[in-house]
Amino acid sequence: MLGLGDKCPLEPAVFAPALRSAANSQLATLKLITLILEAGGKRIIKDDLSRALYNIAKYERPFITSLLLEKGADPSRKYDTGMTALHLATFNRNNATAKLLISHGANVSVKDNDGQTALHIAAHYNCHAIAVKLIEAGADISVKDKRHLTPLHLAANYGSYEVTRLLIEHGADPWAQAPEGWMPLNLAALKKQDRVLEVLLATEKVTFSVEERERIVRLMGDRYPDF
Repeated sequence: MLGLGDKCPLEPAVFAPALRSAANSQLATLKLITLILEAGGKRIIKDDLSRALYNIAKYERPFITSLLLEKGADPSRKYDTGMTALHLATFNRNNATAKLLISHGANVSVKDNDGQTALHIAAHYNCHAIAVKLIEAGADISVKDKRHLTPLHLAANYGSYEVTRLLIEHGADPWAQAPEGWMPLNLAALKKQDRVLEVLLATEKVTFSVEERERIVRLMGDRYPDF
């Protein structure tokens, strides 16, 4: 049996790469991660733990995620394209992992290099359960990315029906305009997202004037003739 701590044959400089490599593997096990952490002891610093947490967020490994968080990993640390572990867990629809990250204080307002929060990603991929937790944790439903798109813009564009309903229930604006005039309403119409469009049109905020209706039809062109 391998000895741990000072008896471990691994050199200190190997602990961090071993941890990152193990956490980046789909075959990572709680026992393997625990052995590396015990062997490294205090020589594994917070940044190593945080990188491992980011790597493991790609997979649904709640026990490993919980262990890394308990050891001091930072759930809000940004890597690569500005994404955090929460962005990555949301992108991969890892509900349990996202819930753990949020419960351990992950900053739900952090933006990646495209200016998107985890809620933008949840809206894009219709991750309803994660979106609920994000909103409960204080995520801004009106936050805009670098293209000035809100989560509702993305939900409407990609036909994310459940998240669209959730955002509307929490007061998201179907009339929110990006610089080019795009709104959740005309995006849903343009992409023929009928169910989403019905939800948007049913909100109390949606009242058409003649000018507004003409502008929406003009923006949609001939791609949605029955609107």
